Amino acid sequence: MAGGINLNTSILATLAQLDRTGRGLETTQNRISTGLAVANAADNPGVFADAASSRSEIAGLRAAREGLDSAASLVNVAAAAGTQISNLLSELRALAISAQAPDLSQTQRDSLSQQFQDRASIIDRVVESAQFNRINLLNNSEPGGVRFLADAAATTTILLQSEDFRLNGANISITTTTTIASVADAAAAVDALDQSITRTSNALGRLGLTGSQIEAHQTFLLRLSDSLENSVGRLVDADLGAESARLSALQISQQLSAQALSIANSAPNAILTLFR
Repeated sequence: MAGGINLNTSILATLAQLDRTGRGLETTQNRISTGLAVANAADNPGVFADAASSRSEIAGLRAAREGLDSAASLVNVAAAAGTQISNLLSELRALAISAQAPDLSQTQRDSLSQQFQDRASIIDRVVESAQFNRINLLNNSEPGGVRFLADAAATTTILLQSEDFRLNGANISITTTTTIASVADAAAAVDALDQSITRTSNALGRLGLTGSQIEAHQTFLLRLSDSLENSVGRLVDADLGAESARLSALQISQQLSAQALSIANSAPNAILTLFR
C-alpha cells in the first residue's frame, strides 16, 4: 500500500463528499423551511418563469373577482330596494281599490288620497338610498349601465343595466300628486299601478338574472384561480415527505463523511511506525 504525507487522496475524496453533502443539506433545509422546491429562478429558470406567469394571472383573476364582488353587492342593494318599491306599489294599489268603494264620504276619500300620496313619496326616498359605492342602478343616473371586469386580462366585462324606479319614470307612472279622491281618479290610479307593477316586476327579473350571471361567473373565476394555484403548487412546491427522508439520509451521510475524514486524517500517522 502506498502512503505519503504530502498528498492524501483519501482526505481529498472525503472532503469532496462532505462538501456535496453539505450543499445537499442546505438545499433540503431551504426546501423544508420555505416549502418550495423552486424558490427562485436559479433553482429552475423554466419552471420559475411558468410559475411567475401563472401567479400574474391569479392576481388578475383576484382583481376581477373583487370587482364582481362589488357588482354583486350593487345588484343585491338594487334588488332589495326594488322589492321594497314593488311592495309599496301593491300597498298603493290596495288603497286605490279601497277608494273606489261607493259608500265612502269625501272626507274618507281625501284621507285615503293623502295616505296614498304619503306612501308614494317613500318610493323616491327608497330609490335615492339604493346605492353602493356611490353607484345607483335605480335612479337612471347610469343610463348606459355599469361595466365590471370579468377576466384576468381586462378584455371582457359584465354589464349591469340601470333601471328607472323613480316616480313618473320609465317603470312607474304615478307621482306624489296622483290623487284617489274620487272614484274615477282611484280607477285611473289602479290602471297606472297595474302597469307600473308589471314593469317593475320585469325590471326586478332583469336584476335577478344579472345577479345570477354574476354569481355564476364568480364561481367560474374562483375555480379557475384554484386550478391555477394548484398548477403552481405542483410546479414549485416541495414534497415535504421526500425532503424529510432526504434530510435524514444526508445527515447520516454527513456523519459518516466526518468519520471517514477523521480516519483519513489519521492515516499519515501510520507512516511514523515505519521509522521506529
